[in-house]
Order: sequence, then C-alpha cells, then structure tokens
Amino acid sequence: MSRDLTVLSEIWEPLQVVISLLSNRKSDPARDHLINEAIMADILGEAPIAPPPSTLPPEANEVLHAIFALHSCMKRFEIFPLMFRRCPWRGKISREAHLESTFYLLAHEAYILEERLKSFLNAIDTLATRKSIDIEIGKIRKLLLQIHKKAFGKFVRMRGTHVHEEEFAPREIKRVGLLRTLAMSKEPAYEMLYARALRDAKATWSKQSETAQASTEKLVATAFKLTKPVWNTLGQESGERCP
Repeated sequence: MSRDLTVLSEIWEPLQVVISLLSNRKSDPARDHLINEAIMADILGEAPIAPPPSTLPPEANEVLHAIFALHSCMKRFEIFPLMFRRCPWRGKISREAHLESTFYLLAHEAYILEERLKSFLNAIDTLATRKSIDIEIGKIRKLLLQIHKKAFGKFVRMRGTHVHEEEFAPREIKRVGLLRTLAMSKEPAYEMLYARALRDAKATWSKQSETAQASTEKLVATAFKLTKPVWNTLGQESGERCP
C-alpha cells in the first residue's frame, strides 16, 4: 500500500517536538538512576519499580502521553493487512478462527482509536486553557469524531453487536467456517468452494484493513494539524518548534 507522504509528515511533526523536548531536559542523576532501575526491572522480569513522576507540568505531560497513544494505535493498524493475508498456524488454529480473531482485533482497535482521540482532544483543551491559547476545540472535536464515524462507524457497530448482543462475525468469514465443515466430507465441490471462500475473505478483509490503516493515518494527521498551535508550544521548552 502506498503511503501519503504529506500525511506521514504531519504525523511526524509533533513527535519531533516531543523527542526534542525530552532530549533537551536537564539531567538529574538521581532521577536518571531511578528510571534506569525501573527499566532494568522490566528487562530482567523482576518486581516492577515505579519510575519517578514526570518533571513536566501535568497538562503538558498529558498531551505528550496522548500523542504517543495515538501513534501506538496507528502502529497496531499496520499489522492487520498482513494478519488477514497470512494464516501461519499450519492447522493448529483453523483459518476461519484466525480470520475471525483478527477481525475482532480490528473492530476493537477502531473503538480504541476513538477513545484515544477523545483523550488527546481533552489534553489539548486543558493545555490550551492553561496557556490561554484561542482554539475552537469544540468544532475540532465535532469534525474529527464525524470523520471517525464515517471511516470506522461500521467496525464500532460490529464490535458493539458482538460484545453486547450476540456472537457476530462478517459474512465472508462465517462462510469460510461453514464451507470448511462441508469440505471435511472430501467432496471436491465443497473443497473448491472452501478454497474460493478463503481466498475471497482474505482479499476482502486485507483490503478493508488497508483502507482502515490509511484512514487512521489521515485522521490522526488531521488531528495534529488542527491542534498544532497548542502542542507546538511544548517546543518552547526545548527550542524545537515546528514552523
């Protein structure tokens, strides 16, 4: 899948500011030691050690975490096209179970994206208020949630049906399971239909997940672009503001 370089640039901009901010913070040997101890505990599987709290103002820290959270969500969307195309279990897990589980991950991630977006906008609103930055956060929130609903509403509804009402899987994937059962009879016609259904389901959902990945990147890029006057102020402490 080709990537929109303008979108990728807009996605990267706030990370440039955040990385510069963190890189240029004054070193505190005692604090650095505690951070290293916490990291080593995770690496060695030892009892967890709480790292020291951030020295950034709380409202700036919330924006920083919200930016990273949106990027983490985008990275998870990148794996779904390959997961739909490949079923690597060599029969230990059936193909329809793999496709169904991947679909549930995709649908749930669409819901997570909405929640991460709301958290980001709340953090931006708090920082803007603290710094007296005039930004129409209400209009921005309405626009971004409309974009999310248009791109991901069907996935969120499917997730809601599965979680709150009844077992649900897309028709293309359910068809794979049905034909797999029929193909156990070794009837050539059913085996042929099963192979075709599997191919069609993988193609359909790898394509849908590629579209979801691109939509995620465009949505997050738009969120960053519209809120740049706020998150760009993080660069005031590091001297690394985006033009």
